[in-house]
Amino acid sequence: FVAKLRTRRARRVIPDAAKYALPASIKNSSTPALIEKLLHSPSADVRWSVAFALRQRRDPSTIEPLWDALRRDPVALVRQQCAVALGKIGTRAVLGPLIEGLWHDADPAVRQACAIALGNLGYALAAPDLANVLERDPAAFVRWDAVLALGQVGNSSLEPLLAEWAEKERAHAIRDACRDAIEKIKNEG
Repeated sequence: FVAKLRTRRARRVIPDAAKYALPASIKNSSTPALIEKLLHSPSADVRWSVAFALRQRRDPSTIEPLWDALRRDPVALVRQQCAVALGKIGTRAVLGPLIEGLWHDADPAVRQACAIALGNLGYALAAPDLANVLERDPAAFVRWDAVLALGQVGNSSLEPLLAEWAEKERAHAIRDACRDAIEKIKNEG
């Protein structure tokens, strides 16, 4: 069962080169204080900064509050940062929130962040949801990142679907990404 959850490669560390100078009031706050600010601050800038700080901490105890913010925050940039933060936590427990965001968020940039995070995590369980994006998402850049994520996940059962989309997709970049994903899956299989 565990083998189905992960790809062949262990993915324990997801590099993060993002730089942002957090205010000391956020940088030095405890995790419970940050969670309070994430969920209740009237300032979108503060909520975004808190999500960025939680992204750096990678604390599994923040999954539920980040998921709550991903579902409910009225500002897409805050939800996008929450998706990134969830992906950086790197445990299987973040799959539900990220897949929910991939399926239900109205903003394509948030769906894109969810697809990228799912690809970086590399859990094979996310492959069917990522593949479904090809069929239903109107945003080409979301579909493109879902294809890249499928290549990272490495599920060989999706090669026929990727081959089909390499022929029928209108966007040239997505067709190329499908071919690249197939090649990556074959090389790592």
